[in-house]
Amino acid sequence: MKKELENAKSVGEVFAIVKRVAKQSIGLEQAGLLVAVSDLGAYPGQFVGAFYDMAANTIVINKRPLQGMPTEMWNKYFFHVLLHEYLHSLGYLDEIVVRQLVADLIRQHFGDEVPTTIEQYMRYVIPGEPKNLKLDYISGIDRQNTNYIL
Repeated sequence: MKKELENAKSVGEVFAIVKRVAKQSIGLEQAGLLVAVSDLGAYPGQFVGAFYDMAANTIVINKRPLQGMPTEMWNKYFFHVLLHEYLHSLGYLDEIVVRQLVADLIRQHFGDEVPTTIEQYMRYVIPGEPKNLKLDYISGIDRQNTNYIL
């Protein structure tokens, strides 16, 4: 799975790995999610990596950290924040529980090759106000559950 994450060519491929890790580890899965990216901004010493909008069944990823992050880290960042928010979509709502579960699952499946806390991405974040809160939806997400779409 380590090589698969490293070689993923899209957020959709990373999301497929997230779903597989969750299914194998906790036996749950969620279909029909949407994923979007937006510049949610960042402030000195803090930023939101992503959030799950329960009403819209959508995960929104903050693309701000990508501006300063080396491209070889992108899949790890996407995996981390998608796993965190995917667990919320599965009904894990307590933030502390989800953070610990994410760290445990990352260690179990990737060892030290993926950061286990969102704070480990902080060094790449360029602080600033959000520039545009427009959501850019990512196509190809959850493809195995949408095979009826031509």
